[in-house]
Amino acid sequence: MNGKRWQRTILLTIMAASLALSSAALPPAGAALAQSSLTVAVTPTFVDVIRGGTASYHLWVTGGENVNAIDLTITYDPALISEVSYTYGDYLDNIWRVYYVNEPGYFQISLVQLATPGVWGDGDLLNLNFITRANGITPITLEEVIFAAYGTGDKSYPDEISGALLIHSNPALTPNHDVIGTVIPQGQMNPGGVTVTLDYGLVHWFGPYPAISTGQLQNNLLFPQVEEDEYRITASAPGCLPLTIEANRIVSIHAAKTSLNPLYLRSGNAVWEDENGEPDLVIDALDLAVVCGMYGAAGAGLAGDVNFDGRVNIIDVTTVAGNYGLNHITAYADWIP
Repeated sequence: MNGKRWQRTILLTIMAASLALSSAALPPAGAALAQSSLTVAVTPTFVDVIRGGTASYHLWVTGGENVNAIDLTITYDPALISEVSYTYGDYLDNIWRVYYVNEPGYFQISLVQLATPGVWGDGDLLNLNFITRANGITPITLEEVIFAAYGTGDKSYPDEISGALLIHSNPALTPNHDVIGTVIPQGQMNPGGVTVTLDYGLVHWFGPYPAISTGQLQNNLLFPQVEEDEYRITASAPGCLPLTIEANRIVSIHAAKTSLNPLYLRSGNAVWEDENGEPDLVIDALDLAVVCGMYGAAGAGLAGDVNFDGRVNIIDVTTVAGNYGLNHITAYADWIP
């Protein structure tokens, strides 16, 4: 029998014993049924800490009804975290630890209250401390959370809200610089409003650093106080192919490199978002069909007006045709930030 099945067998045995020793459980006097759904959440959902430090979380229960026992598993990246410790919160009383595994990347614990009525409502189940050892970002993922009721052993499966942990170098030890750049959407007279981001640094894990371009044609981006590091860069503008993380364009920021080479975004992506609001990543027949279908139209906000001059004309058709077949990676393969 594997560890998880063995653990659950013991837990169910405990439940049966609780049922034999008690009558059917009722809410405590004055207690109302929880109005919110049963949830277990890692809180806060996001923590950042200097490498070598400790990140602290709570596991918070919302909407508990007659809770007597819990079984839960948490996973994380063991390359970034060296040790996990815990203490009990104030949600359960008279606790017996039924099962426990604490190994790299994996934390499982099963708890039951002995001779104690079930818990109703909200509260702090566990306090968790993660000691960090390497830079990076890791999810703190709740998995396989099971609650069991007092007196019956009935199981319930709460909604799970996981968290994340960002580990970075000490900013006091890393120089920073104001970084400038230029971004121009192809064929557009006004280059303002383009979102450009330096993602998390690949060494020290500071960031991300977002900037939005102004309307001037040169040096229209400013990233203030960027820590020295190497960053993947992304960019997005309506009607253009986005520059994505997958394109792997990397800029190295240091004392002698505080500006970006000009970035010209390829236009013609008339359908630049799909029906779910996700970016469209290729200029293809769908874009050409939109532009040709609106040929001759005039006005603001026309999908076929890929250069935003208020008219769908031969310029827009030529732009789509010239960039036809390019995608979010091939369009920027030759650009060196």
